[in-house]
Order: sequence, then C-alpha cells, then structure tokens
Amino acid sequence: MIRVKHFIGFRAKHKLIKIISFNTDMSINIRYYKRDGFNPDFLVNDKHVFNHNGYTTMIINDKSTETINPLDFESKYPKEKFQAAINSKVIDDIFVTLKPKKFNMTQILLIANFSLVAVVLLLLLQMSDII
Repeated sequence: MIRVKHFIGFRAKHKLIKIISFNTDMSINIRYYKRDGFNPDFLVNDKHVFNHNGYTTMIINDKSTETINPLDFESKYPKEKFQAAINSKVIDDIFVTLKPKKFNMTQILLIANFSLVAVVLLLLLQMSDII
C-alpha cells in the first residue's frame, strides 16, 4: 500500500482512500492511501465503503479483520432503559447534590470586605467628630 503522508493542497480526493481505524486504547488513526496499488491487509466489503468529504472511506478496528458498516449499529442498551435510568431516584439525587450553594466563598469575602470598610469609615468619622 502506498501511504500518503503529506498532501496539503492535494485536490484530487477521488484518487485517495481514507481509512479510519479505531483501536482498543480509545485512539483513532486516520490514514490516506493512493487508490493505485491499494492492497489492504483486511477484508473489504463493498457495502461498507462510503464517501466522506470526497474521500472513499472505510472504517476498521483492531479486533476485526474486515471493514465496519457505520450504518449497521445496534445498541446493546435500549433507549427506554436509558430514559428510565436518567429519571430514576439515584440520578436525581446526584443532580440534587450538584446544585450550587447559596453563598460561595467569593460572596462571603465580598460581604466581609464591605462590612470591614463600613466599620473603618464609621471609626474615621467618629474620630473626626462628624458623628
């Protein structure tokens, strides 16, 4: 396979094949290959090849030996159970604990600062016999 490393400004997207590889360490590798002489080391199902931004694109992972169909996704967790979990008391309790406090440290320090300034002004005015 002829891998294209630097193709900035390369306009002929129809001449490249884009391979998106998902790895078990949660990383994604995107590689571009020239269409001429493309000989992959995985099985290519023609129903799993799609067009992404002008590139002929295939998705693979490191566990399977063939391409993946991105439209053939079956969730192992049904939507109804997910909604039930979101609406459950455990989740509600978590969100209740995340509510902001009425007074945070900045507000308390600001109030203390204003009261200290007021006391100092009061003492200054008493010392100058204005009050």
